[in-house]
Amino acid sequence: MSQVQTLTAIHARPLDRTAGAAAPASERAAKRAAVRAAEAALANVAAANAAAAQAAAANAAAIQAALADQALASATVAKPIAARGAIDVSGVEDTTLVKWLAIHHNSEEGAFLSVIQNKTGHAISWAYGPFILEINISFTGVTGEFGINIPLRGYKKLLGIDGDLISGISASFNIEVAKGHIRIYLRERQAIVELEASAFGRSWETLYLLLAL
Repeated sequence: MSQVQTLTAIHARPLDRTAGAAAPASERAAKRAAVRAAEAALANVAAANAAAAQAAAANAAAIQAALADQALASATVAKPIAARGAIDVSGVEDTTLVKWLAIHHNSEEGAFLSVIQNKTGHAISWAYGPFILEINISFTGVTGEFGINIPLRGYKKLLGIDGDLISGISASFNIEVAKGHIRIYLRERQAIVELEASAFGRSWETLYLLLAL
């Protein structure tokens, strides 16, 4: 055997093909993972954009609906009816009525109240809807009556009142067009009326301060 041949036989080793093949395989796997991650990121972005577009469309639809309602309300506002066979006198200034309402009318509650102090105590007139309470309070004693105004028929008395604020006054009533109950009592030195009733097809409920003693 020649020297060249001996060196070749001793030092030559088989070629390790797995090392060279492993690197490209791992790179391909990494690339595939990167592609999948990129695709997932793009999908998330697309979903977010779609949700934002859907929200914007819903908001635009709500705005359009609100504008349409506003336009419809403006279009359906009743125009003043031309006077024919009648004269509008409601615009004539009535200073006495304005002053009276400022003193006796509670526009938020829809109630009317008049309190007049006299020698024996306080005379109180209270009206809520069709119901009217007329009482006199002397110290803690209460006398008077409670009734209802019936259209075209007039006033009808429902209850006679003779009691005391400390023990409280309460009674029920029931007629063809109205029913319910009323309470009058003292709470922290305040005379309170509490009404729970129905009349003429609707309910009338309130808790109202009549007088601070």
